[in-house]
Amino acid sequence: KDATGLQNPVRTVTAAESDTCKTSTVEPMFSAAAWTNPATGWSKASNQNMTSRISNSEVITSSTNANSDGMRYLAMATVMTNALIDQGLGTDAMDAVSSRAIGYAAQATSGLVTQQSQLGLSQERVEKANDALDAQAAIINNKVVDLQGVDPAEASTLVKTLETQLETAYTIVSKIQQLSLVNYL
Repeated sequence: KDATGLQNPVRTVTAAESDTCKTSTVEPMFSAAAWTNPATGWSKASNQNMTSRISNSEVITSSTNANSDGMRYLAMATVMTNALIDQGLGTDAMDAVSSRAIGYAAQATSGLVTQQSQLGLSQERVEKANDALDAQAAIINNKVVDLQGVDPAEASTLVKTLETQLETAYTIVSKIQQLSLVNYL
């Protein structure tokens, strides 16, 4: 075996040997378990996505993470092409590497688009929740204005007028109490 772990020199590696290497060595390195293995894994990222409460009754996933299938396939396609592209592989083996790398890139794109669409749906739900909150705020503001709905200057004038009327009423009541038939005769 040479430095690549193959029994033949790199330039004589067949497409079948190349595929065997990819399926038995490369792909297992990028499995979900190997990807996040604390000792030997590629990623130390958390699997836990952030969640956000957007209303009293609704919680959304508001992030993604680097441990998704899309990210793993992207890394696998990148590592495979960077590691094998300039190793002097024969045409058949190079075609197999290229074909497999393109397949991984397609799976990466699909996975990343899925993540993007999930975040897009979350964004839409946030926008709808914001619209609902804006509508509630407008209703509450209108009700507060209806409840308060008095101009301070107008209220002051009204209070002074009521005070004057109340003083006049007290004065009249006081004078009525002082009236007596004896005083009149």
